[in-house]
Amino acid sequence: MSWTDFFEFIKEDLKHHGGKSFYQKIRVVLLDERFQLLFNYRLSALLEDSKIPFFPVIIKIILKYLNLIVFSSIISSHAKIGKRCKFNHPIGIVIGRAVIGDDVNIFQQVTVGSKGAENQKMAFPKIGNNVIIYAHSVLLGDIMVRDNVIIAANSVVMKNLEKDGVYAGSPTKKIK
Repeated sequence: MSWTDFFEFIKEDLKHHGGKSFYQKIRVVLLDERFQLLFNYRLSALLEDSKIPFFPVIIKIILKYLNLIVFSSIISSHAKIGKRCKFNHPIGIVIGRAVIGDDVNIFQQVTVGSKGAENQKMAFPKIGNNVIIYAHSVLLGDIMVRDNVIIAANSVVMKNLEKDGVYAGSPTKKIK
């Protein structure tokens, strides 16, 4: 991620989290925990791609532990998260090296990760645009969640999901 991309993403995120005026932007930056978790991820991703030695590693470690202490959340700096993503209740969210599209809403206690063991090849989900993932859902492995999908609470997704559907259950089934 370049500095230009970083500022473009932050600008979109601020607007999406309610920061229209200068005062509202300051309020979002200082008080909106949903934005703060996303900002910490974006800054970690920027530092991951920087060519500066040593200093970014220290900042990434601080951001990682800040997210763990404040939000009990882990978001890999190798993940690719699109514009206007919103963590509606940013507690207990775990995201590995997943690819997440634009306008995705993720609720509390959601895991997006690999189902491979440490000594196996690890593959992560790819999530399309306009997806809502409700509380306590788990998305594992090399799967594709297409655009305009709603994943109900407590769902376990381990297979591809077609676009424009509502999915629920463990294992996940299309319900609408």
